[in-house]
Amino acid sequence: MAVRLTDSQLAAAEAVAAAPLPALVPADGQFFAQCLLMLDALPRQKTDTLGGKLRIRAYEIAIGNRPKEAIEFLVTELERRADRSLVRGRDQGRQAGGAV
Repeated sequence: MAVRLTDSQLAAAEAVAAAPLPALVPADGQFFAQCLLMLDALPRQKTDTLGGKLRIRAYEIAIGNRPKEAIEFLVTELERRADRSLVRGRDQGRQAGGAV
């Protein structure tokens, strides 16, 4: 049997849905720099100094003005996926009889 909302519950839900979202403050430069250090530990193709500077600038353009919470989520998710990928690669190497 479906549960129905009372008029007051419905009014409260409508008020929450209509309320403006809180303003999210962009991450500061120090926090962003710490996140870049964390991303630096992820596997990637080797680059020269110019390539590294271009990569950092691309990160700044793409995510530098995002809220702290969004950057935290992005870094955490990238690290989680990289860890999962490394484990999968290691397991595939073992299945193929290679040394890992």
